[in-house]
Amino acid sequence: MTGDRQSMVECLHGLGNTYFALGQYNQAVKYHNHALITAREINSRKGESIALGCLGRAYSALGQYNQAIEYHNQALALAREINSQKGECIALGSLGSAYLVLAQYNKAINYYNQALALAREIGDRQDEGTALGNLGRAYHSLSQYEKAIEHYSQAQAIASEIGYRHGEGSSLGSLENACHSPSHYKKAIDFHNQALSIARNIGGQQGEDDHLGDLKNAYCLLGQCD
Repeated sequence: MTGDRQSMVECLHGLGNTYFALGQYNQAVKYHNHALITAREINSRKGESIALGCLGRAYSALGQYNQAIEYHNQALALAREINSQKGECIALGSLGSAYLVLAQYNKAINYYNQALALAREIGDRQDEGTALGNLGRAYHSLSQYEKAIEHYSQAQAIASEIGYRHGEGSSLGSLENACHSPSHYKKAIDFHNQALSIARNIGGQQGEDDHLGDLKNAYCLLGQCD
């Protein structure tokens, strides 16, 4: 009987994730809530942790960040209780992202740094790259462009090392945007060209068009408009 209900929890998570992918966030909340209740009834701590994180993500997508933070905090506490370092890392990053949107940059940096330290401790290179990219975003928001470039560059290097092309392209795009000062315009053009190459390789027409536009703008900043 418990096995059947565990399967139900997994199905509810699947439905919630499907509705999330479709942009139907209220429906996602509905199914993840049902999964949370069922997981608690059968004492599935892992299922409960997943549901809490998914609810936090859905509420973030709805713009209800305080509610999202509440769920991510619960997910973090539970991940630590059951010694799920992967779950802990995800929850820390999610909290950082919620605080970033709320413009509470120091809190965001604190959580991202915790996520980075944990990702390095457990040897998760993709999560390490994600945390570095997120730190870049936070420093970028604070107009600390040198720090932003430093973290984006590290994220890009890791994505390249592990063959994560989407992550590499995203990091290069972030590096382009961080090169605001005249001394960085030539660097920006190099990043634009690298990102354009990746967009073409992975077949992203919209991304290719965006990078072509950004490349043209970078040349214009150097006074080399067509």
